[in-house]
Amino acid sequence: MMRALRRMVARLARSGDGAAAVEFALILPILLLLYIGSIEASQLIITDRRVTTVAGTLGDLVARSKDSISTATLNNYFGAASSTMGPTATGPLTQVVSLLGVDASGNATVKWSKAYPATATPRLKDSAFDMSNSPHMRDLAKGRDIVVSEAYYTYHPMVNLVFSAAIPLSRTNFYLPRFPGTISCC
Repeated sequence: MMRALRRMVARLARSGDGAAAVEFALILPILLLLYIGSIEASQLIITDRRVTTVAGTLGDLVARSKDSISTATLNNYFGAASSTMGPTATGPLTQVVSLLGVDASGNATVKWSKAYPATATPRLKDSAFDMSNSPHMRDLAKGRDIVVSEAYYTYHPMVNLVFSAAIPLSRTNFYLPRFPGTISCC
């Protein structure tokens, strides 16, 4: 009986049948974390690119206006820009478009500002706008008007495994109006 037991133990020690299962069980949580993390990171990057596109689309459309732009047209532009977020939810998306006047010394002042959705806050008329983060655009716009489009989005992770908190995304774009003069609003 002892001899048979020793042979069984020796045969079990030589056998590697269970080793693969144990190794797989040990590495599976790491592989799942990498897989879910790559999906979550991809969604975050895609959403960030869409926020960038929203800000770019809105600013470009407004900069193409000649002389004036109506509130109805701006609302259409907000809606068109929002549709580029699809299929991502647009609930946490805020858009602000403003026309700034930049004086000869580079100080920017808000001439008008509109925000979307209705609960969003536009910039205050005649308030200062800090363009220190974009000195090239400030210098290019001296003595002229410039369109500023901003998009803000709060990204909520699909699974709170890799990213555990909401991540704020934002983008600000500057556009020189295509036509000389100013763009009045409303």
